[in-house]
Amino acid sequence: MVLDRFALREVLRWRSPHVFAVASQIFMKDPRRRREETGWGFFRINDGFIELFDATPEDQETTRGAHYAGGGSSLFQRRLLDRIIGKRDPYRPFYWEDAEWGIEAWKRGFEVLFCPASRAWHTHRATVAAFHTPEEIRRIFNRNACHFQFRNLLQLGRIGAMRLRLLAMHQESLLYLAAPRNLLDIFIAKLRSALHPFDETGIEYVHHKFYQVPAAGLKDKPVILFVSPYAIFPPLHGGAIRMHHLLRSLCRPYHVILLSDEVSAYPEAARKFFAPLASVHLVGGRKEGPSTHNASRIERIKNHCHPILAAELRRLAAAYNPALVQIEFTELAGLVRNRIGTAPWAVTLHDVLLSGNRDSLAKEDQHELCLIHKFDAAIVCSREDQELVSGTKAVLVPNGAAAEEFPYVSSRGSQMILFMGAFRYQPNLEGIQLFLERVYPTLRQKVPELQLWLLGGKDALEIAGSIGCFKMPGVTVYNAVPDVRAFIQRSAVTINPIYGNRGSSIKVIESLAAGRACISTMEGARGFLERRPAALIALPKIEDFRDPLERLLLDAEYRFSIERAPQDFLEEHSWRNSGRKLIELYQECIHREDSNNA
Repeated sequence: MVLDRFALREVLRWRSPHVFAVASQIFMKDPRRRREETGWGFFRINDGFIELFDATPEDQETTRGAHYAGGGSSLFQRRLLDRIIGKRDPYRPFYWEDAEWGIEAWKRGFEVLFCPASRAWHTHRATVAAFHTPEEIRRIFNRNACHFQFRNLLQLGRIGAMRLRLLAMHQESLLYLAAPRNLLDIFIAKLRSALHPFDETGIEYVHHKFYQVPAAGLKDKPVILFVSPYAIFPPLHGGAIRMHHLLRSLCRPYHVILLSDEVSAYPEAARKFFAPLASVHLVGGRKEGPSTHNASRIERIKNHCHPILAAELRRLAAAYNPALVQIEFTELAGLVRNRIGTAPWAVTLHDVLLSGNRDSLAKEDQHELCLIHKFDAAIVCSREDQELVSGTKAVLVPNGAAAEEFPYVSSRGSQMILFMGAFRYQPNLEGIQLFLERVYPTLRQKVPELQLWLLGGKDALEIAGSIGCFKMPGVTVYNAVPDVRAFIQRSAVTINPIYGNRGSSIKVIESLAAGRACISTMEGARGFLERRPAALIALPKIEDFRDPLERLLLDAEYRFSIERAPQDFLEEHSWRNSGRKLIELYQECIHREDSNNA
């Protein structure tokens, strides 16, 4: 193993009390050979049996999580390594011992990192091949793979696959594994593993960890642990847009560590959004529970607060000792039961679904309020929601828009109505169907060139395909689009026909920021009704949309006169202003906790 001149400098940057090992990137000394080792070590279950493999780095800069660090090219925390190894090596003479060190470290709550900027060159199996035949090397490797699986994996793999592997095993290997001392070691290892604070159920997500700032670099600013049940990047839905913009504000005064569920919903394009964050930890494992429409709120909380996400939250909180933990969405309020340490916890209630009837609280209201009251602060998106949350510190951090990202372009010449709302959210789908059935046909008779563009989000075309009203002339449905600005600029007016929603609609303020009149139901205009500008026309019923839309489309001068909202209204409802409010809340919570601990 030959190290690059900067190899040690790079791995030393990532030392920390909670980091067990940092692996270097490995290249073959002979560049013509297949790259059998990269240093980014993982194991996987194939047909019920364990396999080791080295993944190819996705870039040459980002430090990532790894299942284990190879013993020949990694920096280890020596004292912890001594404790993990113990007095006896069950894998002698070689192979799989470092895989056990890695899984032991993760189960104890430590991290194993892969640092591609640290480079080493290696001749594959140069040492063992000098003393053992290829057949003997394969035999020992397979024997130790079985040994590893018996010792470490309590829940992964299949007994049947192990039985078949044992039946096919070389007699010498079978005798070794069946030796009384080894059987006792396996029992002790399993017992020790069961007593660790974490198990292996979430370890498959280790390679979805992205580290931007070494632990030593986190000391200049407080650390915030930010937890989301939904994918944030790219920001394609209202909740993601809110979190994206507020995270941009938070990353200036704080180091932000993001923990997010829905790993499979993060495409490769999401990684460009990770840069301002200290680190990103993506997990999965949420079971497909009852549908959003049919599930009770209690069931939704239970389903979203699944064990893998809860365990990763505990591990990150213990490792990084954050100054504050920020939980997003009521669906994750149950994670407060995993609270450790003294750091304040805040929860953002994107939609407050409480009935508001304090004299007769429903079971679901009681359950949610009980959880909310365990937080140091509850953050709401609208004044209306703030009034529904009683008995706790409810702080208004409104939804907003970045007006600088929506340069004004006149609506002159447009005969297009724009709707922005995910069809997967039932109130959106029901609202636009009512508009199509009760308003659009008459309106198109008055405005023959009328077009209605529907940005329905993920699976919108599939959802609309079986519903007749979406096939009307002039109606065009779009799936998720990466940027709505071009659509808004081509529209004459936007609509928000929705009933039964809470929180506030980001699409309303984005329309106003772009200089477009928006016609909405009163419920759809929640959060923006105070001092609302002329460009926001809020009506009780969707059927009431017909007359004001007809005037806006046919009387261009009237439309031009109202479509630009006042600057002071846009500043009040800007992400910049909302970011300031959130930072002020964090400072107050952290200062209060520091005072209590003084």
